[in-house]
Amino acid sequence: DRRVSTAHLIEVEKLRIGLAHALPTPDETTERVFMNAMQTHLGGPVDVLVLGHSHLEGVVRFGSTLVVNPGSATLPRNLVGVPGTVGILEIASGGHLSVEIIKLG
Repeated sequence: DRRVSTAHLIEVEKLRIGLAHALPTPDETTERVFMNAMQTHLGGPVDVLVLGHSHLEGVVRFGSTLVVNPGSATLPRNLVGVPGTVGILEIASGGHLSVEIIKLG
């Protein structure tokens, strides 16, 4: 939907969290590509980058940025008829993070 921004920046417990739809996925790129994408879409590095578009779940750290892709709850990549995944990002006081990717079904 062209009416909706493709990227958002929020702050929780002093952590900069970038939310973006169409950025590269961790398995398809390098740290340099993520750094360039964060600069272009979010104005610079973030502590956590949550992205989508690929429907391929994953959690990886590039430098100081935690990159999370929850996958897709209804249409996992290349797996027609298979339950998908969702992600839970918990941020405790003081900015302590935990991430869980949950396989549905």
